[in-house]
Amino acid sequence: MARWITQFMPFRYVAHHIKGKDNTFSDYLSRYPVDAEVKVHPPATPPPCDSLNILHRTGHLRILKDFPDIFIDFDASQMSDPELEPIIKSLRDGSNAHPNYILKRNRLYRVLNNGQHRAVVPSALVDTIIRYYHFSKFGSHWGTQRTFQHIRKYFFWKNMHRSIQSQIRGCEVCQKTKSDRTKPQGHLSSSLDTRVGQTLYLDTTGPLPPSMGYRHILIAVD
Repeated sequence: MARWITQFMPFRYVAHHIKGKDNTFSDYLSRYPVDAEVKVHPPATPPPCDSLNILHRTGHLRILKDFPDIFIDFDASQMSDPELEPIIKSLRDGSNAHPNYILKRNRLYRVLNNGQHRAVVPSALVDTIIRYYHFSKFGSHWGTQRTFQHIRKYFFWKNMHRSIQSQIRGCEVCQKTKSDRTKPQGHLSSSLDTRVGQTLYLDTTGPLPPSMGYRHILIAVD
């Protein structure tokens, strides 16, 4: 129901309830004629999409070249980023102040614990990369974890998972089309007693180190 409500929010309408036995017309629209011939075609394997080849290539330079034109200024965006510019200049001067970063062909990379390198994304391009991996046809509106796993193969920025989660939570398409998988809240309420000793809550704990010959504790709450 929440998805239908979201879908109809832009419209002004009045909802009227129609009994199922009186709403036969909508039932006709959802059923095929009984005598219709059903043709079953074997599933065909579609040819591989060129845009997916990006996941199977090695080398971040070639990966960045395969991205849309909006990524053409990736290196320039790194240099104009107020947080990344000092790191780049420090590495160019031969400083060892940033051992977790490395320059390759004037592009800044993050050195992971396993020795692999990930291109550092400037803040100006974070939203663009998330949109490319989630909102475009390439992303197909993956969830937070799957989008995060794909992006982290090639890129790095601070608080990556948090920013991806924030963007995807605001995706209107996902809100309208994906079902809520969270469990419904339980119906909890406090009991109202009318006299002393009407309800007793008991619990035990132990065994404990002996004390005066006892090893267990009985807890009783009125």
